[in-house]
Amino acid sequence: MKIYLDACCFNRPFDEQRSDRVIFETNAILIILRRIDNGEIEVIGSDVLDDEIEQTPVTKKRIKLFELLKKVTIFIKLNNEIIIRGKELEMFKLKPHDSLHIASAEYGNADVFLTVDDNILRKYNKNPNLFHIKIINPFNFVRGEIK
Repeated sequence: MKIYLDACCFNRPFDEQRSDRVIFETNAILIILRRIDNGEIEVIGSDVLDDEIEQTPVTKKRIKLFELLKKVTIFIKLNNEIIIRGKELEMFKLKPHDSLHIASAEYGNADVFLTVDDNILRKYNKNPNLFHIKIINPFNFVRGEIK
């Protein structure tokens, strides 16, 4: 299985672990990372992901995030097709980076796009036919709730 984790997924283990939701999502990400290490899952990365991680203001955190990105087995370079698809997705009120993440995942033929971003999840659940990929929260993914 090929997955694309957006930047918020990679960041989740470094977030304040105060709410049950964040704790559940963090544990799900850790399970996914273990499955990647075990070769059960391939992870897709992209120029977009690298760019967003590069913008992390805290140096120690940015270094740890780039260490996690070493788990990427398939890398998608930004190209015109991704940019055009990203612009299409922006018309549905998605942020530019989010749109490019999704477009990169689609371009890389990921089986699923994982995010903890409620806006993306709402947009997908409201109208999944707008997307060429399944989008799900990592907690639900680990529980086997792929629709």
